[in-house]
Amino acid sequence: MNDEILDQQGEAHSGARNFSVSNSFKRGYELFKKQWLVLVGALILFSILTVLVQWLAGYIDVVGSIIYTLFSACLYAGFFILYHQIAKGKEPSFSHFFGGFKFIKDITLYQLVYLVFILVASIPVFLGVAVAFAPVASDLVNWFGEGMNPQELTGVLQGVSFSPVFVIFFAVSFVLYLVVGMSYLLTTPLIVLNKKSFWEAMELSRKAVWSRFFTFFALLIVLVLFNILGLIVLIVGVVFTGAISVGVFYAAYESLFSHLKTEESPEVADDDV
Repeated sequence: MNDEILDQQGEAHSGARNFSVSNSFKRGYELFKKQWLVLVGALILFSILTVLVQWLAGYIDVVGSIIYTLFSACLYAGFFILYHQIAKGKEPSFSHFFGGFKFIKDITLYQLVYLVFILVASIPVFLGVAVAFAPVASDLVNWFGEGMNPQELTGVLQGVSFSPVFVIFFAVSFVLYLVVGMSYLLTTPLIVLNKKSFWEAMELSRKAVWSRFFTFFALLIVLVLFNILGLIVLIVGVVFTGAISVGVFYAAYESLFSHLKTEESPEVADDDV
């Protein structure tokens, strides 16, 4: 397995050498144009369903949040299946959009491990908050004990000290969030399109991103600006930029992992999606 992963991160195939911000955008937009109506419709449906599930999940607290997260993750996976169908020259359908639910076990495990990594990345900022609130810790305890009068809270919080130490801790967490978020950008398509286990998909994604970290970082920056532009120019424009953005991620996956057609992890068959 290690040799396989290392080979996949090298320059042994032409797709990896062709990976770039411009090529990813070009390929993503090219695929989007072929079936833009289906993709935009899928994004609108995604928005409606996730808002609905989030509203319903609000009535069952923690369990509801878990259900919402997994539901959203499985629907998001469906976008990659749609783009994969388009890339193969096949007609996508909304049944493909719900194909991610067939991989709910690995998607669930991926989300769980990802959450653990995010919590670990949050440790510095928690420490920073503890340092900042340390000078008023006793006052806060007294405030809680005396009935939590809202008018007294402002005076208590005036003693909070956001020192350079807090800024450093916050900056460390920000960098860790960025690294974790970027590392697993390609995990979802590797799970649903190559039938990789959650951990294998996470490792493949991490190694691919880390080997081209600054290219991926530039890709994210451009995508953020791209979606902000879609929001500013015309609010509904974000529906188009959002759908294209997934296409850009699919194009990155395609460049780096299109050669994965082994017996252990075969390419997704038509009847699987």
